[in-house]
Amino acid sequence: MENNEDDQRQPYVQVQQQEVSRPAKRQPSPKGSGQNHGLDDPDEMRIKRKTNKGKVDCSDIKRTIDFSRDPTINHITCNQTQEYFAVATNIGFEIIQNDSSSEKLKKKCQHLNDSIELIEMMYKTNIIVLVFTRQKNKVVIWDDHEKKNRTEITFNQNSEIKNIRLRKDMLVVVLEDKIFVFNFETLKLIEQIDTCSNPLGLCGLSTAEKPTQKTIVCLHTEKGGLKILTYVVNKSIESIIQAHESDVGALAVNSDGTLIATASIRGTIIRIFSAEEGGLLQELRRGSSKAFITSLNFHPSINMIACTSNRSSIHLFEIKKSVEKCIETKHVGFSNETTAKNPDGENKKSKLSFMKMFSKYFNSEWSCSKIKIDEKLKTVGFDVKNHRLIIITYDRILYYVDIPVTPSRYLEEAEIRVFQIDAINIDDNTRFEKDHFVINPKYKDYIEYILIPEGLLDNRVERMAQQIHQDYKGLDLEVFVIMNSAFKFFSDLLMHIRKIAEITGENINIVPRFFKITSYHLNEQVVDKDNIVMPFSKDQVEGKNILVIEDIYDSGSTIIRCRDSLSQMAPKTLKFAVAFHKKNHKNLKYDFVADYLGFFIPDQFVFGYGMDYNELFREMQHLCVISQKGIEAFKDI
Repeated sequence: MENNEDDQRQPYVQVQQQEVSRPAKRQPSPKGSGQNHGLDDPDEMRIKRKTNKGKVDCSDIKRTIDFSRDPTINHITCNQTQEYFAVATNIGFEIIQNDSSSEKLKKKCQHLNDSIELIEMMYKTNIIVLVFTRQKNKVVIWDDHEKKNRTEITFNQNSEIKNIRLRKDMLVVVLEDKIFVFNFETLKLIEQIDTCSNPLGLCGLSTAEKPTQKTIVCLHTEKGGLKILTYVVNKSIESIIQAHESDVGALAVNSDGTLIATASIRGTIIRIFSAEEGGLLQELRRGSSKAFITSLNFHPSINMIACTSNRSSIHLFEIKKSVEKCIETKHVGFSNETTAKNPDGENKKSKLSFMKMFSKYFNSEWSCSKIKIDEKLKTVGFDVKNHRLIIITYDRILYYVDIPVTPSRYLEEAEIRVFQIDAINIDDNTRFEKDHFVINPKYKDYIEYILIPEGLLDNRVERMAQQIHQDYKGLDLEVFVIMNSAFKFFSDLLMHIRKIAEITGENINIVPRFFKITSYHLNEQVVDKDNIVMPFSKDQVEGKNILVIEDIYDSGSTIIRCRDSLSQMAPKTLKFAVAFHKKNHKNLKYDFVADYLGFFIPDQFVFGYGMDYNELFREMQHLCVISQKGIEAFKDI
């Protein structure tokens, strides 16, 4: 479609392109540590609950676990195969594997120290498409393997990106009244499409790697209408359907691009259309009361669709009849084998369906199964391998429910997990006034504020000690301590591990070794010049369990050089315990997250808890931020 004259005078979109690498397969994330909640590690917690008429009660879990320090979730999406959830937070993003059979919840956190508004993951690769909260008119293509921004697409300053959809050869960017379609390999603009007002960013895209047809479905310029764009090479064939009398409130396309699901803003009826012919195939009833439908999600391989709303119920519908009608009319992409995937599937109908001549209400099909949870904000995905529906909430609760072989009105059991950040997150606004704590008077004037008090430090280190003991009990463990600043952290860890061993009777044979690193000049700046002295031979490392203890992950070069050196000596296992991970852009280039981590902290110059400023302040029991007066007073010592 052609741009108007204003768009020609001033480009609506500008692409700032760097080299776009071939997407790599996602690397497995290292094991992370959990928070101290008085329960087992939330990653390991698997609780099954019977439901009462489909209602899942997990109020006791929410009361017991403190979520207050976890990052706020802004957006959750499934990747194209529904094998991963991508979670946008106020400090970065998280990737969670959708595999309910795994004993350990597999996830990876990427902390950018910046709020992400929208996120879309490309299949199972390292390419993540982001929209930052502070710049909602810009699309950022992030390479999670290289830890850097590969490409940016910037729209007019007054534009706001409402949604992004992605497949390997196509990127769709949704604004409030326009949709832009790009070739993802070249980022060349293929088409610009006008829509009616679209504050919800509604748009559907066929995402199968080899779809029957490449289809985009978006809002028409008229209320309740849809545009169906079928692409042949880079040219589209457009058709229009009138889906609803009122505004469209929800929209989805199946992975093959053959079926379209819609709901109006009333949220009572879901309609299934043929993408090829535009005809209505099936009408499904969510309920009789108005609701805001938050997502419609087609199962990747069987004839089923899931619906979530701002109400408590999640509905599952069979769409076998839609497929059968497509077969009867010989639509592309369907055969009799398609219906064999779930031949017994059938939705329920009202007992008053014989009154359909008086009202369509009685002829609509009701969901074949449903389950109820308390959380209003949620997204669903299908765990195809384990034949399960996964419900992921913005409150960091995961529900796993088995999809019944035969229709069951209420799902009878749910497995519950919790997904949390790998450590306690200290945000940029956290500060404790120094007058509220006991501080050596000679240091008080040189402290701006306390970032983490002694009590919180000790409790978190005790929790890390529990995790280390759980992983290494009954084993020999070589502990390499980076001196001098990590000695305090190591001493506290060792004290707590010994206490746990005394209580449980399960010991770890710990052999501590120490090596020295110089990485600080005589000022507050950290420089990337590390002098690592490692007086260990390969015989002392090869085939052994190695745990490296470090106080802070800042520039990243120290730990990475240490990791690379030790890896060459072929240890049996190599893990890292780090007290503080500083949220800055210097360390993003390294693909590193500690196996045991205490805190994510802001990018401030800190001291105390064994860390010094020109050999001062190590004995401080709190982690503090230095004042400008302190920097000036001791910079020349």
